[in-house]
Amino acid sequence: MVADLIGAGAIIRTAFWRPCFGAGDTPINNGLSIRHTTRNFPNREGSKPANGQMSAVALMDARSIAATAANGGYLTSASELDCWDNVPEYAFDVTPYKNRVYQGFVKGATQQPLIYGPNIKDWPELGALTDNIVLKVCSKILDEVTTTDELIPSGETSSYRSNPIGLAEFTLSRRDPGYVSRSKATAELENQRLAGNVSELTEVFARIKQIVVRSILIRCKLKLAAWSMR
Repeated sequence: MVADLIGAGAIIRTAFWRPCFGAGDTPINNGLSIRHTTRNFPNREGSKPANGQMSAVALMDARSIAATAANGGYLTSASELDCWDNVPEYAFDVTPYKNRVYQGFVKGATQQPLIYGPNIKDWPELGALTDNIVLKVCSKILDEVTTTDELIPSGETSSYRSNPIGLAEFTLSRRDPGYVSRSKATAELENQRLAGNVSELTEVFARIKQIVVRSILIRCKLKLAAWSMR
């Protein structure tokens, strides 16, 4: 059956997560394409009009896409064809997976060190959160919707998926290019605090103490006022 599909021009791909960043078919420029998944971009078809790209995409179910292809490219609903009952019987064959996919469950070489490529990095060590935390706002976005591609762009970051620090360099790069540098400056303040150098935070701590003392005084006055009314 697969051979028949490929012979008819179908493209067969393995199952993997791809809709949001648009892996797979590329829509035609200055034309209309059809697909059955959306892309998480401001322009859902992924084109960039400012760069001279312009694409239109119709979102359809998979059967209607097949019907459209069978009808020479004219948009066609699956309900217009009556061939859907002629589906051959299917039996799952696990042999290709056993032959091609490494079966490593309970076979791990736990005594062997992992071999990392130059762009594969461990997650950085993260300290435990304390009961009291001083936070600094490094970015403010007021839009009602922010897509995942605006948080971290997909295309140019694909080679950093095993490098969390390298990946983090792209955070909000399309929305707030100064965010990363501001975050790094804030992280440096935390490193100084952990090292015992709180000179940069002295003013912050002093202000916090003022607020705490003031809140205590207000609470005491309220309690005294409540007692005096009895």
